[in-house]
Amino acid sequence: MQHSYYNVIVDSDAGEHIIFNTLRGCLAVMNDAALASYKDLDGCYLNELANAGFILEDAESEALLQEQAFAADKEVSDWMAISLAPTLACNYECPYCYEQNHTKNEVISDDVINGVFRLVDKCWQRDHFKSFELAWYGGEPTLCLDVIEKVSSYLKSYCNKRNIKFDSTALSNAGNIAKKTAERLAACGVTRCLPTIDGLRDLHNRRRLARDRGDSFARTLDGIKNLRNAGVEVGVAHNLDRNSVADFWQLRKDLHANGLDIFPSLMKDYRGDFGCGSFAKPDFNLFTREDYAWQVHEFFSKTPFTVDALSLMLRPVRNFCRGQLKNYYVIAPSGDVVRCEGRIGNSEHRLFNVIEDFDISKIQSPSYNPVRDSTCRKCPVLPLCKGQCAWDRATLDDGCHILKYTIGAYVKDYRNCFNEASGALTVLVDSRDPIEFFAQPFVCDYPGESVFAGTLSYKDEEDNSLTITKTRYRAKVKRRT
Repeated sequence: MQHSYYNVIVDSDAGEHIIFNTLRGCLAVMNDAALASYKDLDGCYLNELANAGFILEDAESEALLQEQAFAADKEVSDWMAISLAPTLACNYECPYCYEQNHTKNEVISDDVINGVFRLVDKCWQRDHFKSFELAWYGGEPTLCLDVIEKVSSYLKSYCNKRNIKFDSTALSNAGNIAKKTAERLAACGVTRCLPTIDGLRDLHNRRRLARDRGDSFARTLDGIKNLRNAGVEVGVAHNLDRNSVADFWQLRKDLHANGLDIFPSLMKDYRGDFGCGSFAKPDFNLFTREDYAWQVHEFFSKTPFTVDALSLMLRPVRNFCRGQLKNYYVIAPSGDVVRCEGRIGNSEHRLFNVIEDFDISKIQSPSYNPVRDSTCRKCPVLPLCKGQCAWDRATLDDGCHILKYTIGAYVKDYRNCFNEASGALTVLVDSRDPIEFFAQPFVCDYPGESVFAGTLSYKDEEDNSLTITKTRYRAKVKRRT
């Protein structure tokens, strides 16, 4: 008998021992005797702990199941997505931009656009995928609105003729989106836009610099308003460091008054030059990942939440990001293809160029599998993050998911959503069968950190008081006689 790798044990303020399995979703509380039985793999509670999924015949079986499922999921063929950057030029010049050293004046050519169309067609001829997602990236993609219209028109028609579901998003700073621009984007099928704010007006304008040094804060908010009036959904990320965190609640209040969500996003030093030039104090003061993790938990604890929000946050994910999947391609203005937006312009990670006569059958699937990583395989957080972002792990000193530091605190919050326990061992949430979980059809959504951050996004509360919805036990395990 062995302990599951994915157990988290934390003591409550009431003296209980809380145990949660991140793969199986099982939540239970134990007294000292039951905890001793768990630690010693012996005693009168051993069978109950095994029945709940905290103790296994072979702990490696769960890791192997995840490894195999991850490998199978990345080969999913009924879905395709591309992230297309028509230019790396931008109307802003943020000092922390990881594209700062890339060529900015290149605009996608007709040859590259036709190569994109060939890539989509070759993938469809091979896989006959049923859904297609087009994401606009940059630079600032709306600087090439005519390209967005041309590409969108062709691909929407292509998908319609083959009964393929089409969806489109845009990663934009929103500072270039006038009323007519927003309407043209909506007509192109763009349904969601993801701008970023760095703080209230004064701080934002010092950190997200408009090239003409105008009021980028006002322009961003105007762009957001225009997008929403055009029917485009907007989700706002707030770049957090030790300076901008003070603006979070006021920004949240202001945006919520207009029906907008805002979620925190860790500001990161991807270039490794924080403290140099304009990317330095006093305007910037970066969090460590651990400190940021606790800051996010503080936000969560001050936000009304329910058992459903915590259940969503603490559910397993099948992968962390789309760059881990075979049919996801990021395309630079030059036509070079990589797997990750952070790798745009990096020839080391180039797969092929769409202008070339490429053979789709010879393009290798992503090799990354976090369950094969010795650091990740036995980490209790692995089912919730699937190794986190491979780019972060390769680029930053600490690339682990922030739940690594705060999982115990969220488990305590989860336990507090339930009634008082009775007996030496009480199961509050039943174990799910991981085999059945991974046998479900794989659906590519936005898992990983985005789901986690999304639970911190609310629209309807007026204050920051803590609200917990109590829930009855789903199951109870009684002491064996």
